[in-house]
Amino acid sequence: MEVKAPEMDTFLSFNNRDAFYRLFSTTRKFPDDITAPLDLQLTFHDAAVIKFGDGADLGDLPLTANDDASPLQLPTGRKIRIRVYSLCKEDSTLAYFGSDEVRTGKPVTIDVREDAQDERNLFVNQSPTREFQSVLLQADPPSLA
Repeated sequence: MEVKAPEMDTFLSFNNRDAFYRLFSTTRKFPDDITAPLDLQLTFHDAAVIKFGDGADLGDLPLTANDDASPLQLPTGRKIRIRVYSLCKEDSTLAYFGSDEVRTGKPVTIDVREDAQDERNLFVNQSPTREFQSVLLQADPPSLA
């Protein structure tokens, strides 16, 4: 599950190109019937502070349980990208798959968003000199690859 950052802010993205930051990952079982849809339950929460980089502490966002019945806990007011892909069984000896890289299927991307219900606590009370700040960003130099 990934959250959209400002367009030029790609530092924490998984590929340093997209402006989406990985918030958490979880595993769900696909239905035994290959023609049945995968039913992902989503629950949205207003979360003024979201922490990245530590799956055990997401700030104001509740953690998503890693079981098949629990809904994905997602923040409101942000663009969300959910990547769904198949993951085959473990093969530690590589006797069946031959390579660990072939255990994952091609990802399918699901984009979702829900408006925040209450944004009154979005900003922290600050001194008048800090109420308005700006950050000037410079584009990364072009890669020579």
